[in-house]
Amino acid sequence: MQYSAFHLSCMTTYYKAKVGRYDRRMKEDIQSAMTSADDAEKKVGELNELTKVNEDLQRQKAMYEAQLESLCDSHRVQVENLEKKADNQYDQGLRHSYRCIMAILGKQ
Repeated sequence: MQYSAFHLSCMTTYYKAKVGRYDRRMKEDIQSAMTSADDAEKKVGELNELTKVNEDLQRQKAMYEAQLESLCDSHRVQVENLEKKADNQYDQGLRHSYRCIMAILGKQ
């Protein structure tokens, strides 16, 4: 009987220790999982912020591209107008030169 009581006592101590180890391990695993979950939530938050920043930058990029295109069109029109004006001035100069030459030739 004493042997059975001793054996039962030893087994109880052994299982309590084993359960304690498993309990500690489970608590550590739970803590580790919670830490990982918190880190994941922080990273999700950072990712959301970066996504918003990226969207804002894409909008700004589109706006700047539209402004650039508008400026290019405006400058293209200005260059065309300047070319027409230069051509007109050149043509007027040629006409004046032609008249002068004809006037001189007409006097002779």
